[in-house]
Amino acid sequence: MLDFVPNHTALDHPWVEEHPEYYVAGTELDLARAPQDFTWVKRKRGDLLLAHGRDPYFPGWPDTLQLNYGNPALQETMIGELVKIAGQCDGVRCDMAMLVLPDVFERTWGRQAPLFWPTATRRVRERVPGFCFMAEV
Repeated sequence: MLDFVPNHTALDHPWVEEHPEYYVAGTELDLARAPQDFTWVKRKRGDLLLAHGRDPYFPGWPDTLQLNYGNPALQETMIGELVKIAGQCDGVRCDMAMLVLPDVFERTWGRQAPLFWPTATRRVRERVPGFCFMAEV
């Protein structure tokens, strides 16, 4: 079983350069209101203000960047990652699985996000029927 962290990446993940739209972007006002939840990220194509991954009840995790589940392209990419993983192991432990639920995501970030888990689990199990998803929340 592999640990799968759906809501954030490291600060130096390649998507920061290649797909900054996969992340929750912030504004100067966001930074002023909650400086612990946002960070400036240096990029070759220009710096960006992005959100740290976080639980709605705690400050941002300073070594992470929050993925934007309101972006359908990000959801498709994450499903693709799960499909790849399913070809390599028997299951995933989904760390903090609740953070990508639409109501939790909206409460945390003020943005709507479609359901992820039903689509993701169905699409993975279409290819690997016995694949195990275990939620940790």
